[in-house]
Amino acid sequence: MGQVNKPSVLWTPPVSAIFGVLVTIGLAALVYLIAGQSALGFGYGYGVFCGVPLSLGYFSVLVVSPDAGVLKFRRCASTAMWAISLASLGFFALGAEGFICILMAAPIAIPMSLVGASLALGTRRWGQSINQKRASSVIVLGFVPLMLSKDVFAPLPLVRHVESTSIVIGAPPERVWPYLSNLSDLPKSKHLLFRSGIACPMGIKTIGSGVGAHRVCRLSTGDMPEIIEVFEFARRLDFKVLATPPCMVETSPFGHIPTKHLNGYFQCRRGQFLLQPLPGNRTLLIGTTWYGSRYAPDAYWSMWNDTIVEQVHQRVMQAIKVQAELPINKG
Repeated sequence: MGQVNKPSVLWTPPVSAIFGVLVTIGLAALVYLIAGQSALGFGYGYGVFCGVPLSLGYFSVLVVSPDAGVLKFRRCASTAMWAISLASLGFFALGAEGFICILMAAPIAIPMSLVGASLALGTRRWGQSINQKRASSVIVLGFVPLMLSKDVFAPLPLVRHVESTSIVIGAPPERVWPYLSNLSDLPKSKHLLFRSGIACPMGIKTIGSGVGAHRVCRLSTGDMPEIIEVFEFARRLDFKVLATPPCMVETSPFGHIPTKHLNGYFQCRRGQFLLQPLPGNRTLLIGTTWYGSRYAPDAYWSMWNDTIVEQVHQRVMQAIKVQAELPINKG
């Protein structure tokens, strides 16, 4: 009776994934050596979030045992998942990234690793000769350095975004107005985003009054200094942001991790409050933030950024609403 070839124990999905991780990380490390020439350092663009996961999936499947028989996508997907998981664990264990950033990147990194696994499956199944398979591997092999070098030598532009939030307050604009410039300490937030380390508003303080006054928004990651540019009593308050503190504190057993994306990749530019009087001594308060970000693909990361800015608005404006609606002590 003929013997049935069984997959080698040495080439199980976890082992294949390790080899795929080593190959891909080796390519990434090669580009890291020349990344210092970039103005912002290593870029957080298509190379990191698309190229690296795709290559992890590709090479982890490509090195699956030759005697594994006809590969099925299920096994390839399993191998790719091992690769992306091991790579993420490595970044986390080495203190290169925090838990929340890895979690935020997962929805884009996982599909890209599966695309890589599919490409490798096609290479294994339909490559008619060893030369064709080698050629396919060389193409993918050069894919990561090409994308990463683009992020390094052509830093991502600061893409501008605008996010607005509105809330109805049961008090006239005159009662609401003072709290736009000075807001007492806010209670500890219970929102999952802020508890995970995202910069959380803690209070507002303004030195002086009118145009040119210095306004400070205190965040959990540091102070954000601002200068008032439009001051229309009980109607409109515009301010320019002078500096943006780190957008978050990384969650890691190693304590503070000074990753590059905490500075310069997310910048608040301007802010505005509009107050519109409503019947019944009420006020429609509209808060708007203009910000820029240097992450790619922007269509994906803007969803996270807009959500975070929206939650910042909600926290501040809800606190203003509570303060403005407190009964006046006439005693």
